[in-house]
Amino acid sequence: MYAAVVVLGGALAAVAIPKGFFDAFGKAHVALALAVMFTVSWAAPIAVVVGACVFFGLRLLGTGTPLSAASLGTGMAANFAFGVFASATSVDESNLWHGLAVVLTVPWFAIPNLVAPWLGFAVGIWLCRRAGRSAHPAAA
Repeated sequence: MYAAVVVLGGALAAVAIPKGFFDAFGKAHVALALAVMFTVSWAAPIAVVVGACVFFGLRLLGTGTPLSAASLGTGMAANFAFGVFASATSVDESNLWHGLAVVLTVPWFAIPNLVAPWLGFAVGIWLCRRAGRSAHPAAA
């Protein structure tokens, strides 16, 4: 599902964002235009997909315990760390620290892309806890 969002988001960004979008922001505010574009075409769909997967995954498993949420969060963090280290070693195999500096240095307008999965995770957990309280009002 994540891969589908990535491919679809990239295709839509390539086709659907006219040059006039960037012209409207002006050359001085291209970074702001990129931040808006990344938020709408990438970060929002990723946050929704991750949130929905967390929510429905925990509901289908029949658990909404803090341990299951922590397990999901640990898995996401491990996946993130693996991606960072794999990218860092592909940037500079001889110097891991230089590779990490390159990979972890992102322009400010790309921050929504980094925050989106974690925001989706938090919203999915919040929705699961909220649904659990409404299903068992005596426990709330």
